[in-house]
Amino acid sequence: MIKAYALKIIVIVFVLCVSTQAQIRRSVGTIDIYSKDSPGGFAVTGFDRIGQRSFTGYFDTQFKSDSSGAMFSAQHLALQVSSQLHEKLLANAELNYLIGDKQIEVRQAWLDFEIGKKSFLRTGVFIVPFGRLNVLNDADLRESTALPLYSTYLVPSVWSDAGAGVHGMVFPDTDLGFHYDLFVMNGLVSSGLNSSGSSAQISNADGLRLTKPPLSSDNNKSKSFVGRFSGVPLKDLEIGVSYYTGKHDASNAGNLSLTGLDLHYKLGSLELAGEWATAKISNTSVSDMDGYYVEAQYHFFTSLLKDTFLSKGFRKPEFTLFTRYSAVNLDKSAGTLHELKQMTAGLNYRPLEQVAFKIEYEINQEYSNIDNNAIICSVAVGF
Repeated sequence: MIKAYALKIIVIVFVLCVSTQAQIRRSVGTIDIYSKDSPGGFAVTGFDRIGQRSFTGYFDTQFKSDSSGAMFSAQHLALQVSSQLHEKLLANAELNYLIGDKQIEVRQAWLDFEIGKKSFLRTGVFIVPFGRLNVLNDADLRESTALPLYSTYLVPSVWSDAGAGVHGMVFPDTDLGFHYDLFVMNGLVSSGLNSSGSSAQISNADGLRLTKPPLSSDNNKSKSFVGRFSGVPLKDLEIGVSYYTGKHDASNAGNLSLTGLDLHYKLGSLELAGEWATAKISNTSVSDMDGYYVEAQYHFFTSLLKDTFLSKGFRKPEFTLFTRYSAVNLDKSAGTLHELKQMTAGLNYRPLEQVAFKIEYEINQEYSNIDNNAIICSVAVGF
């Protein structure tokens, strides 16, 4: 009898607690997650949480012909979702499926918290703000299919890391306003496993391309720092300065620092862009590296094609002629022995801003005189 009354009391208390908790949850707008009347029933869906959402991404398909043969390849499929949880809280996540490697990368998974006017605290996984191209790297944003040597060997795109920091604008309401990014993170690694699960290393054959860090661990006890400051001293001219420093090895003895400059200028239909960086490395067989690229783009559309399928139905189709020169030296102490150079020229057609049909010719010049010039075609789609 006593047990029966005790059981009834427990049930009543449990019901009251659930009811109270439901009222609390209802007050913050998340009751649907806990209700069987939610869109997914007793399962959490993207419709159950508060906030405005946007789902987007990109993919690209490539064709490459060089001395080794010709083939089609699907390189990337990126899926991104952003949620404005509150006017001061923005969540963003991006998954990138590297189709050739059958590997999924977490490129972004961060939360922004507005702490002042145009100033934000960011925590999570973010694309490291070193230079301009590492952040604006999506296939549909680039005119070329292939990244420059600079972004392969020196600044290992796409470079993501886990950490925290602040970003925003200084003097946002004046002509003197400039943007800043300041972050603490795990940093590049030269020992253990890298982000791809292979052996991390710094060498004069691979540069820094194998040093992108895993997101779940750090190979030493120190943390790394990155900062970028950019401003617009003249209309349509952006100049940025970047700096990175941190320990790279498991013994916590070797230091790696990167210093970079980037520039982007637009004058009517002409765009000019370029980046330069130098790396100073200790406790490795490679001392210093440097590299750069310069690129010119000309945007146009000829009236001769206005009545063709390239123009009909599209508001502002566009062609882009571009040329780029890129070079890196992966061991400056050895002179030009480990210097790579590349010239790229191409033409793009964009029926829409986020859809690009690309063709380019790539001329490569290595210290080993390998014959690997290539014709590259691709279609990049942002959605």
